[in-house]
Amino acid sequence: MRILFDARLLSNQTTGISNYIRNLLNVLLKIKCDNLYTILLRNEIVHRENKDLLELVNSNSNIAFLDVSAIGPINQILTPILLREKNIDIYHYPHFDLPGFMSYSSVITIHDLKYIIKPSFFPELSILKKKYIQTILKKATMVAKEVICVSEATKVDLLNLFSIRDDKVHVVHLGANFINQS
Repeated sequence: MRILFDARLLSNQTTGISNYIRNLLNVLLKIKCDNLYTILLRNEIVHRENKDLLELVNSNSNIAFLDVSAIGPINQILTPILLREKNIDIYHYPHFDLPGFMSYSSVITIHDLKYIIKPSFFPELSILKKKYIQTILKKATMVAKEVICVSEATKVDLLNLFSIRDDKVHVVHLGANFINQS
């Protein structure tokens, strides 16, 4: 199977999504299998702080570059256009902002629904941004073939908010990140 893993949200900051991407790729790229992974990155990220990721590339993987923001309206418009020539079976997007017009079977990961469940915690977000997030999240859950949630609570919230088949949503808990301190 040819899988495009969108890793454009990698950063040198300690964020949940960046850690998720880095740890998942660390494991996936070490598994011997018939899958071929294309890791989608932004040029600036590889050259600035993720050279260790390049060391993981093996016969099951390659890297492609797309210098388009991974979140926001531009992602919604340009990513499907720029990726339409890719020969892939599955597109894994590790966030809720899945481009709605992807022509591939896709898998998304929902880490939490804080912007919808607790919007009062984010007074800096405009009403327009909050509406955008809710609209894009709803569209992404409808379009995605499978949805990964990182907790049972997120799955319950997602099922309560949107009309999604229960069997389409899978809880995959985040693993521990152990640092070798020897």
